[in-house]
Amino acid sequence: MADQKPQIFELNNGTMQVKITNLGCTITSLSLPDKNGNLADVVLGFDSVEPYLNRVAPYFGAIVGRVANRIKDGKFTLNGVDYTLPVNRPPNSLHGMLVIPNYCELFDAVLISHVCQSVI
Repeated sequence: MADQKPQIFELNNGTMQVKITNLGCTITSLSLPDKNGNLADVVLGFDSVEPYLNRVAPYFGAIVGRVANRIKDGKFTLNGVDYTLPVNRPPNSLHGMLVIPNYCELFDAVLISHVCQSVI
């Protein structure tokens, strides 16, 4: 993915619209119709990827993370299986992410239709 660049994708079904980055799969905007049918953005997010890259608010709107908050010692057990996460805020794992600032992993996103844009 060396040629992959951070960008914002817009998905629109004619009723609502969401803008998502390929940087942590961050939701930057979610516009829903009000009672009069006017779209209103209900998410606090930045209009470009630069604030996320500059770590103005690095987790702001991010939805792709292994866990939320801190995991003590970066270890937990789920259904009898032991898991270990990177310890990025000793002695804990914060949000299960890689060591900051490298948490901003780019995800592959492909435009599959020009009429109905989607990411996969």
